[in-house]
Amino acid sequence: MGGTEERTSTQERAEDRLHLLPRLLRGEASEILTRLADGDPLRLYELGSRRAREAFLLFDADRIFERLTARVAYAGAEAEPPALGIAWLLSQADHVLERMIDEEREEERKAPFDCDPEDRRYPFLRSLWVDPRYTRAASLAFNTLRLSARQGFFWLFLEQRSVDETLALGTWSKDELMRDCWRAIGALGLHDLSRRPDPEWQLEP
Repeated sequence: MGGTEERTSTQERAEDRLHLLPRLLRGEASEILTRLADGDPLRLYELGSRRAREAFLLFDADRIFERLTARVAYAGAEAEPPALGIAWLLSQADHVLERMIDEEREEERKAPFDCDPEDRRYPFLRSLWVDPRYTRAASLAFNTLRLSARQGFFWLFLEQRSVDETLALGTWSKDELMRDCWRAIGALGLHDLSRRPDPEWQLEP
């Protein structure tokens, strides 16, 4: 996960709406889902996207929100009121992120490197110039990299921090950071746009 400041920020934003939980999470799951989707009263869109960011996972925010809203609705219909708190909400987000990885792993096992180019789950990866045929494979490859490789890519390329800033945030040497970043680039298939994603790819010395 990310730093203490980021985790606190996520928790504080969710805690702002905790008083709404007993009213929103009552009745049948379908009723709860309707309430949660109407204006996002629990700010699940922000909660889910921030939770993914804290774990350095590349998932589209809309996709997370759709899955998390359904998860909170159906799990909330079964949960006892004392369990409904910030820890419960965060655990639902973590469950959704884990399931998304598991589902991609199973889909890739059945049909490797064979993603519908129009799959609506991956607009962000397509915006990074990931080959549309390989977006699912790239998502799985990147999101199952070791944490340091995902961190390096996020901080250097997505947040556009300097090398010195990135080194200060992590535990790499400069050479180790370079190797991790190339590993992330290979996982996304950006090392060679004519090739498939390859998380083991390394820049030749």
